[in-house]
Amino acid sequence: MLEALHRVSAFFFYLFACLAIGGAMLLHRDGTPAFWIPIVHSFDLPLILVAMIYGGTSLYGGLVQRGMHSRTLMLVIAVPLLLLFVLFVFLNFAFPVTLPSAP
Repeated sequence: MLEALHRVSAFFFYLFACLAIGGAMLLHRDGTPAFWIPIVHSFDLPLILVAMIYGGTSLYGGLVQRGMHSRTLMLVIAVPLLLLFVLFVFLNFAFPVTLPSAP
């Protein structure tokens, strides 16, 4: 199951990263319509979540021998990542991005 979660999170990590970078480039060059701006600004939380899942499964898979499982190590890795993600969600909603007003 760990390998499957790792592969799925890797796919979505690269997908969301490409979308976020492409969207940021379009925003920088004023190439996006106004209704896409909130969508592009909302890509950060899914990207952070998938990156934390990908990194956490990589770290856990690297520290545990194949075929073995450690619930304690899983909690030691997952709890700080979960707390960090909650902090990012709080910061994202506590300090929202202000959209430019139409001329």
